[in-house]
Amino acid sequence: MNHMNSMIAEPFIKGDSQLLKVAVSKLKKMGYIHLRLLGDAKGVFSIEYPRFFLNAKKYFYENSIVSIQKEIVHRARILKKDVVVYVEQDNSFYIFDPQLIINDHWENIKGDPDGYHLLMYNWDVSLGRNLVL
Repeated sequence: MNHMNSMIAEPFIKGDSQLLKVAVSKLKKMGYIHLRLLGDAKGVFSIEYPRFFLNAKKYFYENSIVSIQKEIVHRARILKKDVVVYVEQDNSFYIFDPQLIINDHWENIKGDPDGYHLLMYNWDVSLGRNLVL
């Protein structure tokens, strides 16, 4: 099942999607304009910009672990774009080379009782750098 359907209109839906709305607002103030929203029935999970894919998380897992959908990392690599993650915990953006993520990650499956499943890539934030806007 492909969860990479493009969503054209809002609303952003619960969870990380709400955090994306916060991150987009911060980037918009800096002049960044997004190309499109990527999501599925559960909400928006990534936003494509001309030079990167934006993702958002409430906090780091185990103090330094980032986790996003495998499909986003591979799409970023194919399109030669970076992966950017906004982390609410420290109100910061982090930028990653998708090839570094592919080379040094571990996987888990995110799911819910309704049978919704996604393959996630997890990696240490030290693979990237803090993005100063």
